[in-house]
Amino acid sequence: MKSSRYLTGRMLLAGALLAVGLTACVNLKPAEDTTRFYVLTASRPASETAAPSGAPRILLGRVEVADYLRAPQLAFRAAPNRIGYADLHQWAEPLDAALPRILEQDFLLRLGSGNAALPDGPTREVRFSFLRFDLTPNGETRTEVICRVIDPASRQVLMERTLLRETAATAGVTGFEEAVASLSGQLGELADEAIALARAARP
Repeated sequence: MKSSRYLTGRMLLAGALLAVGLTACVNLKPAEDTTRFYVLTASRPASETAAPSGAPRILLGRVEVADYLRAPQLAFRAAPNRIGYADLHQWAEPLDAALPRILEQDFLLRLGSGNAALPDGPTREVRFSFLRFDLTPNGETRTEVICRVIDPASRQVLMERTLLRETAATAGVTGFEEAVASLSGQLGELADEAIALARAARP
């Protein structure tokens, strides 16, 4: 009797293991990849402003990015001294490549091709060092960058400013598309301010 119960128990266990195995085989289909990828876009200025007489030729120089922004995921500031990353929301290209490319387009939209054909005169180089380019858990966006205006001939720093841009996002952190659009717009605003600084800089 005991042997019969033992055999029955083993048979039930074997059946259960077989059922688990068959279920696993049925569910071997790859899980759907829900990762979303985002790109930055250049933005046109709110109003076209002609360069003043004697305005310098303005060049976009080096664009540096804080190391924490080199991750593929969108970064958010979970606390003043703590960074989090949105694993399912990633940049389609590294920010250290995207930021210089979009800023170059922003500069071209504001300066026009005539910037390259200005008569001989002063030239100003604008450099950016990005300290922040992220979201908050509430979906706000914040960009913080050090902007330096350089005289390329003497390598002298003519002006240095820390520029800030913040935008509140009503959709919260789930509205990543809106947040990326907001960050793109902030780059255009930074280009506006940097060009104004470069035109005002004096040796």
